[in-house]
Amino acid sequence: MLGVSPAQISKWKTGDVMSRDEEVKLRGILGIGEQVPELIFAAGSLDEAKKWESLIRTIADFVKSGAETGYDTYPLDDDLGGLAAETSQVLQRMGISFPEGFPSQFEVN
Repeated sequence: MLGVSPAQISKWKTGDVMSRDEEVKLRGILGIGEQVPELIFAAGSLDEAKKWESLIRTIADFVKSGAETGYDTYPLDDDLGGLAAETSQVLQRMGISFPEGFPSQFEVN
């Protein structure tokens, strides 16, 4: 489906870098768009990852809006869309994982 050789796939498995065109094609096949794969794995599905991303974004926006003048909220700006994935990685390093199934009380509209 990607149009690459088995040798190229072996290279990727050993850490060789995938070109941007190949990555875009793979993301299209998987249907994940620009979502961070590690967040999808941590959340259990693409839909769950989107919910966690929305919740984390909402919390970050709330914190930024209530920050006092002079506080550096730059890490919460999330210009590249990685805040949820980074939060997930930090939680995993702390030994905390997402619960199975997104908690309904945290649904964000």
